[in-house]
Amino acid sequence: NSLSFSILPIYLGAQYIRSRTRYSSFLAFFVEYDRVSKEYTVFAELRQTQSPGTSRFCFCADKGESQVEQLQLSYSPREALFAVILVALPVAGILFTLYMRGMLVNFRSKVKYIETRHQLDTFRRLATAAMYGSLFQVTLLFLPLLVYIYALADGIFALPYILLVVVPSGIYLLFYVRYKRFEHRVQAMGMDNQELLTDFIHIVNTWRKKSLPKW
Repeated sequence: NSLSFSILPIYLGAQYIRSRTRYSSFLAFFVEYDRVSKEYTVFAELRQTQSPGTSRFCFCADKGESQVEQLQLSYSPREALFAVILVALPVAGILFTLYMRGMLVNFRSKVKYIETRHQLDTFRRLATAAMYGSLFQVTLLFLPLLVYIYALADGIFALPYILLVVVPSGIYLLFYVRYKRFEHRVQAMGMDNQELLTDFIHIVNTWRKKSLPKW
């Protein structure tokens, strides 16, 4: 009936998760049939027990007489740890990107045009910090995928956990792209001292085309 079809995807998903993990617990569904309204209602209650190295969750029913199916699910502390890592890395990247953008905004608000050697030296130091910062930002962008691949190969994660990579890292990527656009605006700022023009062009070209600062 329709109830069986509604529970079938849950059952298949639970069986897949069970095949990918090392620990077991129980998820039992019970239904109650109302003869007046001719509707099925699923009842479940959460109970938790613990054993060394494992947090076990048992879902069982207090109401209803007809047991539909007993499913095997599992939960591992390592699974939770890796899930936190997957979310924490993009969050750290977003915070670092906001910090780097703050540095550029602060410099741009104080210097409209580069006119003195002191301003050019400050611009060079800013470019150095931005170039090293970009390496760190790119590392934080790809590291969650590597962590996910390791956890998947080790049996800690199942395939649906890819959402913990796509969603947080996707949000971080949006912040990173907007930051790079503002960085290009800073690189294109004006120069009002022709004697420093050659050094300024060298700094900008190095900033745009190279990974490491080589002055």
